[in-house]
Amino acid sequence: MIVVVVVVVVVVVVVVVVVVVVVVVVLVVVVVVVVVVVVVVVVVVVVVVVVVVVVVVVHVVVVVVVVVVEVVVVVVNWFIPPTEILKPASWVSSTVLEMPSIHIGDSLVVFCKESLFEVTKHFFYLRREKN
Repeated sequence: MIVVVVVVVVVVVVVVVVVVVVVVVVLVVVVVVVVVVVVVVVVVVVVVVVVVVVVVVVHVVVVVVVVVVEVVVVVVNWFIPPTEILKPASWVSSTVLEMPSIHIGDSLVVFCKESLFEVTKHFFYLRREKN
């Protein structure tokens, strides 16, 4: 009878130890998986935030540069008489041909009210002359 009790106790202890070890292993695996998932999510969020910040900064810089260029062009046009000499006349776009202009030899003198930027973007060669 004592042998049976000892065997039962040993079996119960072994079963309890095995269950405890299995539970601990499962808990460790779950914790590791959760930590890995959290790290991956954090890395993805950081990468997305960095990309969004870079895109926003680039857009802001581009907008600021365009605004500064337009302001400079408006200031330049304010102080310099808007007479453009474009050579040769064959390079002139249809947009500029609609502006008041006269031909002088192979040049086209355009009297424009548009910004210098709007005019110059149509040409390969442009030089500004003061009256």
